[in-house]
Amino acid sequence: MSTIAASDRRAWLFPLSYAVHIGDECASGRGFTSWLAHTVGVQLTLAEFLWLNAVALVLMTLGVLLATRQREHGWVIPCLSVVVVVNALLHIAGSAAFRSLSPGTVSAAMLWLPLGCWMLWRAARTLSQRMLVGGAIGGLFISLLVCLLTLAI
Repeated sequence: MSTIAASDRRAWLFPLSYAVHIGDECASGRGFTSWLAHTVGVQLTLAEFLWLNAVALVLMTLGVLLATRQREHGWVIPCLSVVVVVNALLHIAGSAAFRSLSPGTVSAAMLWLPLGCWMLWRAARTLSQRMLVGGAIGGLFISLLVCLLTLAI
């Protein structure tokens, strides 16, 4: 099996949609940082939130660059797919649990959930089982790490 083709520009939808998602988290309602403080007591300034997301966006962009150029980095696509699906599901679950719309839920549900599922499906058709499973496990680990770090702030 091959990896994500260098000509497959669809992987660039990850960083593009991430920029939209960050905008949605900042512009919706009180903003995601206020929603976090109100619902779970996490105190994160807007500057800290933007800095952390800027770092993550750069890492995501580098990951897509590697995945689309080097066969051995194809695992990045299922990794990112799982990360965005988990993020979308957490936004939806958080909104339901706290009965208030979590800023970012719209872009997560409308962009990230379908994008992540679609790219995971594409990866399952093109990657070896080892790359697919390894990337998916990596995505779960990253998601868990982000949740734990967020709650520890």
